[in-house]
Amino acid sequence: MFIPNTDWNRGTYRELLSILKEVPEEMLDQTVTVYDNETDEYVAAGSIGWTGPGCQVLDNQHMYISIN
Repeated sequence: MFIPNTDWNRGTYRELLSILKEVPEEMLDQTVTVYDNETDEYVAAGSIGWTGPGCQVLDNQHMYISIN
């Protein structure tokens, strides 16, 4: 079992990067998976992307993970 030393309760990309720098190399090849607390389900990420200038919800150039 791997538990990172990084404080991992804020949910920022900087925090994610710190954790990824700590994980064993073989874990970096695993599929990105998101846990949904409301449904108690694990869902594989579909893609990683960035918003464009037309996005009405997030700022331009905001990184996101798609789960569809």
